[in-house]
Amino acid sequence: MNAESEENDPSPVISVTTGRALTSTERARRFRQRSKAGILLVPIEILPNEIDALIRGGLVTAAHRRDMDAVGSAVLDVLGMWMKKMRK
Repeated sequence: MNAESEENDPSPVISVTTGRALTSTERARRFRQRSKAGILLVPIEILPNEIDALIRGGLVTAAHRRDMDAVGSAVLDVLGMWMKKMRK
């Protein structure tokens, strides 16, 4: 996604701190900041059996299986564990 498509994205992005939808200017600013820092936002699909594996691994609770923040955090935890293992 480039800055232009980020600016034209009609989907509302809600600010965690203010609870309001971000303007296209705010979304574009965040996009540029992430790009400058080398950060990528990667939308991925998590299949039900993959969520089940996160639950079995104790990384997310069954009650939070549909909570995008909880599942996203669990996926980042798995990536972090993998990276730590690769450094050894």
